[in-house]
Amino acid sequence: MKRKVSLILSATIMLSILSSLGVSGRTAYADEVDFETEEILDENFVKYEDISSSIPRENIPENNEIFIQKFENVKEVIEKDLKTTISIPENIDSKMDAINGKLSKGVGVALYRLAKENYESGRVKLSKDILISDPKFSISSENGDFSIKFDKKNLNNGDHIGICISYPSIDNSGNDIHKTFVIDSVYTQEDNNELEKNRISGSNRYKTNIESIRRSYVVGSTDTVIIVSGENFADALAAGPVSMKNGYPVLFSGKRGLSEEALKLIKDYSIKKAIIVGGKKSVVPAVDSQISNLSLRRISGSDRYDTSRMLLSELGNSKHVIITDGRDFADALSATPLAKKLNSPILLVEKFRDIPKDLDKYNDVYIVGGKSSVSNILEKHIEDIMRNKKVYRVYGKDRMMTSYQVAKLIKYDENVLANGKIFADALSSINLMNGNGKNLLLIGEKKIPDYMSDIVKNHQNYIIGGYSTIAKGIL
Repeated sequence: MKRKVSLILSATIMLSILSSLGVSGRTAYADEVDFETEEILDENFVKYEDISSSIPRENIPENNEIFIQKFENVKEVIEKDLKTTISIPENIDSKMDAINGKLSKGVGVALYRLAKENYESGRVKLSKDILISDPKFSISSENGDFSIKFDKKNLNNGDHIGICISYPSIDNSGNDIHKTFVIDSVYTQEDNNELEKNRISGSNRYKTNIESIRRSYVVGSTDTVIIVSGENFADALAAGPVSMKNGYPVLFSGKRGLSEEALKLIKDYSIKKAIIVGGKKSVVPAVDSQISNLSLRRISGSDRYDTSRMLLSELGNSKHVIITDGRDFADALSATPLAKKLNSPILLVEKFRDIPKDLDKYNDVYIVGGKSSVSNILEKHIEDIMRNKKVYRVYGKDRMMTSYQVAKLIKYDENVLANGKIFADALSSINLMNGNGKNLLLIGEKKIPDYMSDIVKNHQNYIIGGYSTIAKGIL
């Protein structure tokens, strides 16, 4: 079967090509161009592609409720999707008219004011009623940097803002999907509340880390800094005792190296030496170049456990050693003030091979954490090495209780309160241990356990982390 086919677009394109090549010809109109072709098209074999995700639209998802996430919990997933490092502020300064961050070109960003019930339930149904920014904003910069203005006229100190990011992706089956995340952030104003003046925080973990150093170290008090990855906890915790013994601040490095603020701190404090703890996958070689004017030394093992063992000698002739689980941060962090009290190293372990054969050179061992962290079998192995020397275990029913038990043991007069579920800000509490020792209490985001009241009440307390980490007014 044959039939007439009007060739409209193709004829126009062809004439345009001929014209660009200098071939002249009269203008052809659509109704003048036709030819005969064999009809072989069958609609059953025609592929229809859904291009709806490519059509510009307001970045307001449909009426479904969306979980409100902590940046720390979704950062790795989003970075994997976007194939780049990202930055989202966890605290929004009231002095700012816009928030700044880094994602990827084409990602949609919108800001929503979260009600108390949203924040407490961890869910929100996005709508124009709570929108406080341009719903059509899409990142246009090639490197993913963005700045989005927002309406702050009805915002109060401590209000929660949901930063909604939305982008096309592909699922495990290769299907096109659209991902949406709502990331919790907190609107902050300068607070005259005396209790809140002892809060150390920044808009992200790196700025919190910088603030912890500036609040804890006087310019000129040290010429050496310890540099660790801000993305992982292991090296920072193993290096903590070296920091506390020598008065060396612990400075975070990111995936691409040291931030401008970190380099400025090094300059402001007239730092002359740097000890890098961790391999080149943790603290990238770019750091060496950034501070090539300093005397550099890197301590790095084959893994976190090997690095931890290598740090034992940095403490000199310590009489005690603390052993904790290297798979999670909580127990090692809880052990930090005990290491301060005993002037002892912290050894991260998981298996028999992580225990040094010469462990009996120490007078005693303190295991911090329960039997699900450092097993009975591993404890027995430690006792066999130590022979007739003491092996103590300090633990509670959970990570919060474990930190409390350590505090009851060491009896410092001041406390640092840190979120027990998120290590990002909590790691910087190591810097707050400079000078006089402090208890380190791991607490929930919204509440201090009642059993801690005997230590917290009528004592000096410091909070590490912003309102999205530990709620305002928790004291």
